[in-house]
Order: sequence, then structure tokens, then C-alpha cells
Amino acid sequence: MNSMEAETNLPGWMLPCSGCLVMFYAVNAVSRLPSPALVK
Repeated sequence: MNSMEAETNLPGWMLPCSGCLVMFYAVNAVSRLPSPALVK
């Protein structure tokens, strides 16, 4: 089962599982940081 692929295709506000919640909060935390990798 490719659960990760199916979850990544869903919008950020559509979280079908707690694992997606962890990923969602992780992405939000990273996006808030002034990361040179994200800022091109």
C-alpha cells in the first residue's frame, strides 16, 4: 500500500491520519524557519 503517496496528494487541511498530522506540523515548523534551502 502506497499510503504515503496517497497522503501527499491530499491538501494540507485534509489529514486522514495522525501520521499526516505529524507531517503537517513538521512542514509548518520547517516553513517558519528561515531555511536557505527553501529560500532560493
